[in-house]
Amino acid sequence: MHRQAVQRPKPVHEDALLQIWLTGRVSDLLELASSDLEQACQKFDELVSRWGAERVGRALDALFQDFQR
Repeated sequence: MHRQAVQRPKPVHEDALLQIWLTGRVSDLLELASSDLEQACQKFDELVSRWGAERVGRALDALFQDFQR
């Protein structure tokens, strides 16, 4: 008889922390874009490749919401 490994769900706070970190990274890249647009675009592409467009999009959305306040 084989036992299947039970995967425990990730705690919600891990996703929230990742989102905060990604928002900070996107903010850094926007600042970098003012002096080195090519490097900022390359790093942004790497960020999307690693973490996914949806997560990075939420980070951008959070920045724009803060900017509008």
